[in-house]
Amino acid sequence: IYAGRSKNVWESPPGCLMFSFTSQMEDARKLPLMQYVVCLAMTEAIKELCCAKVNNSAVPLIQ
Repeated sequence: IYAGRSKNVWESPPGCLMFSFTSQMEDARKLPLMQYVVCLAMTEAIKELCCAKVNNSAVPLIQ
């Protein structure tokens, strides 16, 4: 369990990858789109860097 702003807490269940990011944006209306773009980029990077095909299933490699 982690503490955030205003004593808010968030919990990362086992098997989940949680992260936060900061960005300076001139138009805050684009923030929801930015969240999806960052998550998609993180997903693609993790798949490219950390997974291998083993018995026809993706298995994360931890080194």
